[in-house]
Amino acid sequence: MLLELAAALVLCGWAVGTVALIAACVVAAALVALAFVRRRGRTLPEW
Repeated sequence: MLLELAAALVLCGWAVGTVALIAACVVAAALVALAFVRRRGRTLPEW
């Protein structure tokens, strides 16, 4: 769920413009990091 949200955020930022894309990438990186932290201890297929 978090990875899909991060991807959608980057796509929206790309559609709006450069400044929005940079901001979206920063937020998306935080969401991806959170997803990896939450995944700890589970195998990839369960993720």
